[in-house]
Amino acid sequence: YNSRKRSKRVLVLCTGGTLTMAPNSLRGGALEPVQGAISDYMIHMNEIHDNPSMPEVVIHEYKPFLDSSDVGPSDWALLAH
Repeated sequence: YNSRKRSKRVLVLCTGGTLTMAPNSLRGGALEPVQGAISDYMIHMNEIHDNPSMPEVVIHEYKPFLDSSDVGPSDWALLAH
């Protein structure tokens, strides 16, 4: 997902977690990480799209999502590159 081109940009690196949670109807509405959820959410954020002073937002979602309790220095180095 990229908002329209602007002079400033913000990169959102999505590794999973709270912002990716969405209800799963097959599990009684229980929340679980969903690929694309943050992009879908941000598409509907009018405050980003309707305000020309807001920066361009670029979202990169890692596949598969990473469980923060299992992430260590080698993963951090990978994310940095």
